[in-house]
Amino acid sequence: MPASRPISSQRPGSIANRLMLGTALIAMLCFGVTAAISYREASQALIDSSRQTMQSEANAESRRVGADLANAFSISQALADSLVVQHAAGGLTRATASHVVEQQLRSHPEWVGLGTLWEPQAFDGKDSEFVDAEAHDATGRFMSYWSWQDGTPKQDPLKGYDVPGDGDWYLRPRALKRQTVAEPYRYEIAGKPVLMTTLSTPVLDKGTFLGAVTVDFGLAALQERLAALRPMGEGHVELISPGGIVLAAQDAKEIGKRRDDAATRRILAAVGADKPYEDFSVDAAGNVKAYVPLRIGTSQERFALGVVVPHDLITAQARALLWIILAVGLGAALVLSASVYVLLRRQAIRPLAEAVRLSADVAEGRLDTALPPPRNDEVGRLLESMQRMRSQVRAVMAAQGEMAQRHEAGELSYRMDVQSFPGEYGQMVGDTNQLVGANIAVTRRLVEVMQRYAVGDLSQDMDRLPGEQARFTEAMDTTKANLRAINTQIRDLAG
Repeated sequence: MPASRPISSQRPGSIANRLMLGTALIAMLCFGVTAAISYREASQALIDSSRQTMQSEANAESRRVGADLANAFSISQALADSLVVQHAAGGLTRATASHVVEQQLRSHPEWVGLGTLWEPQAFDGKDSEFVDAEAHDATGRFMSYWSWQDGTPKQDPLKGYDVPGDGDWYLRPRALKRQTVAEPYRYEIAGKPVLMTTLSTPVLDKGTFLGAVTVDFGLAALQERLAALRPMGEGHVELISPGGIVLAAQDAKEIGKRRDDAATRRILAAVGADKPYEDFSVDAAGNVKAYVPLRIGTSQERFALGVVVPHDLITAQARALLWIILAVGLGAALVLSASVYVLLRRQAIRPLAEAVRLSADVAEGRLDTALPPPRNDEVGRLLESMQRMRSQVRAVMAAQGEMAQRHEAGELSYRMDVQSFPGEYGQMVGDTNQLVGANIAVTRRLVEVMQRYAVGDLSQDMDRLPGEQARFTEAMDTTKANLRAINTQIRDLAG
């Protein structure tokens, strides 16, 4: 009974499925690495581009704000020069100077106030005549300050001009003899506190300080203007004074308050040196910042105008690109895997299945299976090798059949040609020849010994054969013993 083939307990796998899965994983890994690199490079490119955009927008707004305030400096400088000329001519009266100041304010409704303050006895030497006069104080020195009150210019005496800190709008241009911008402060006008800054221009006559012309610039309009700006669509603008006072910010509660944290000090140090400042490390609110110096006229003070933008806004395009790359990569991986699967099925799996079928038939002794069409590739060469193997098996079987026929015809000396078969096939044929030769040799020895026994020569013994062949030896020994017994009985009978 032929031995049955072992049955595998596992379901047979598929090379195509494994290759498709491996290809999909490799493709997805490659696309993932590509997406990660693309995201990193795109993010960096967007950050670099955003840096330039933020710097550009900050510089543009800085120029606009600086130009507006510098215009006030230009007008105040022209007014100071005019007062010096008229003072030198000796025809300038306090009423005339005050009227000129009022007319300038009427021409600029965007200002909070406009004024001039002179050193004691520097204007006309008549300070004693104007002690506590209208729009004067107890010193009698010339001063004229006009401010908008309920839409109409009103004149009030100046206060605190000789107090350090409160009077820096006058004390600093007197000490420095150049245009200055005062730190933002709150000043009471018509009984209401107004957050403003003062642009001060010294009145100089051949280097001698006579007084100052001041333009009070209200910061409410500037705050509204800056608050309405939306850099890059979602950002906001900040404006910080040289002393750290917040003039514009996203949080209205910060307006007018002083910042004294380490980050603000770094910002003010950079813009104070007339350099831009960037901080692209994401803060607690998720923002990045870029600040530029804001210089007004010829003043040496530097305000910090910053553009603050959410970091997510900058990387949003990179994230969108990442999702696109991932989607395209996943689709490409699926298409690639499906294509590989189809190609493998057509070009490799089906031919390999034919080779498996052919080898199974050979293993089961069926050597007449039809061969698939020839192919000029690895699978074709595999099938060709299997065909050669099947041909060799057939040749061995044919040689064995021919030897069996000749032996039946009595040609016991015939042997198969070992040289006609390569490798192990030749070894197998040689072993078969040796086996047949050994069996025939045993038979011939039996015949030879039996012939001697037939002529009464019982001197020879049968060779001692191993294994099951020992039965031949035993049979011949028994025959010899029987013949000797018969001979003995015959001699006894004859005697």
